[in-house]
Amino acid sequence: MNKKVLFIDDEKWFYEPIFDRFLDIEEYRKEQFDYVEDVETALQKIDSEIENYSIIIIDIRIKLGSKDLVIEDSSNAGMHLLNFIRNIKKSTVPIICLTVVRNPTYINEMQ
Repeated sequence: MNKKVLFIDDEKWFYEPIFDRFLDIEEYRKEQFDYVEDVETALQKIDSEIENYSIIIIDIRIKLGSKDLVIEDSSNAGMHLLNFIRNIKKSTVPIICLTVVRNPTYINEMQ
């Protein structure tokens, strides 16, 4: 089983403590972490490398990245990543969603 972690968040300061916790686990090394800051880059990485990840951590309120990328509700762009992973790529990789969203509809969709 691959032990690679993909962290998708547009606030780089936030991921460091989480990565540090993974590094406390002997099975993980720094080179096993990928970090992307926007939806566009995340879509490319997920599309080409989904099988390399043992877990994906997604910020639900992540920025889009490209002016050409159009998403209906860009304030919760991470939900589109979640949909892409589960419904388009048909992946069962574990996902942790990070959010301050309190909307019950989004919370139910994440479960």
